[in-house]
Amino acid sequence: MPLSEELRSRLETTVANAVWAERNQSERQGTLTPFHQELRDASEELKKLSRGVNVDYDLPRMGEAYALWYHMRRVSQMYEALEKFPQVATPLEKGWADPWRVLDVGAGTGAGAMGLSAWTSQAFPPGFVQRITVDCLEPSRHMISAGENIMAQMHQSGLPIAQTRWLQGGIGAAADYATDGYHLILCSTTFDYLEERDWDGKIGEIMDFFNERLRPGGCVVFLAPNRGFDEGQQGPKVRFVEELISAAGLKSYNWSDVASYKGVQTEVLEMRTRLTRDAIQAGAGFGLGNGVPDYSTDTFSYGCYQPRAR
Repeated sequence: MPLSEELRSRLETTVANAVWAERNQSERQGTLTPFHQELRDASEELKKLSRGVNVDYDLPRMGEAYALWYHMRRVSQMYEALEKFPQVATPLEKGWADPWRVLDVGAGTGAGAMGLSAWTSQAFPPGFVQRITVDCLEPSRHMISAGENIMAQMHQSGLPIAQTRWLQGGIGAAADYATDGYHLILCSTTFDYLEERDWDGKIGEIMDFFNERLRPGGCVVFLAPNRGFDEGQQGPKVRFVEELISAAGLKSYNWSDVASYKGVQTEVLEMRTRLTRDAIQAGAGFGLGNGVPDYSTDTFSYGCYQPRAR
């Protein structure tokens, strides 16, 4: 079923409240002016993403800026992807033991965990979401901090949310992964940051990571944005993801292509929450001004891949 308007609205409010809480803490500490300036600087940096340009995720307040501009868009996209691929529920149908372990690679501010929790709460019996543990792997400490605040707000609001653990690092870095592997790995816009000069050997590294961490019968869900275009030509970041999920990547490792989907997102995320309506568009509050991106024609490639039993 589609993400309900009521639940989406509550999620948007929760994200907004998490950022407002940080803003209010800065005011109490007498650092409100630096908070606003850092948030504006980070928001300007994030605008590069729409051009397919990498951004500096280590800027102060980048987590809060990302939460305002992108978090709920990724929640909506993840929810829609899970709706497209019922194969994700295969571990549940097999009755695998608790907890249902999920790894979100490049977790950002926790949108994958939130999208998965929203989907689970509407697709499965009440209380099932509490059986899920999501390990959020993210290199930026600023993104992790904002994600932890959003998850705390989720718990305080009584909204359904999986248990989350935050692991700082990326593929190739040592982290406290689940020793018995994962039933599901989420990769939401995870690998589109790679520059062409860094491609050499990267597909093999990623595939080895998946094969080492994924439990037999589990699956990987990709969300790859069709961004980074230059005069109508497909950008290099998009080409890398296509290579990763093509014969050069998954299929060469004897993974079966279970399903794939490509199209314009039907449930476009509205970043105009109370925060964006009253503060950003009015040019007050956080002082970010107008110019909230319009994602109504965003096109994403979704893929769900399940490896052969081993």
